Amino acid sequence: MPPEISTLNTIVTLCSSFTCICIAVGWVIKIISGIKQPENDQNKRIDALEKEVGQIKKCLDNDNQRIRSMEHGSRICLEALQALINHAIDGNNVDELRAKSKELNTYLYDKGFRDN
Repeated sequence: MPPEISTLNTIVTLCSSFTCICIAVGWVIKIISGIKQPENDQNKRIDALEKEVGQIKKCLDNDNQRIRSMEHGSRICLEALQALINHAIDGNNVDELRAKSKELNTYLYDKGFRDN
């Protein structure tokens, strides 16, 4: 066999071997990607859920703060009402009425009309 054909056969063999190796590597990469895909999808879902939980926690903290403020206002109103009832019953406790009136006014002007 002439040397040119032998060299040509060697080159064709090397090219064929290289092509087979590239195809095999491509399949391995495809299989590995397929194996990791559920984990990647899961990580994306977890990230989205963590973001949503953070937003929910922020809303809950705002709601808790507003509820505490409302409880404080209700307590002040009930104490003022109790002072009025006590005054209506016995006619005394004028100083207590003044103190509760001042406390109620302070709450209404400082807390009640301010935007949160």
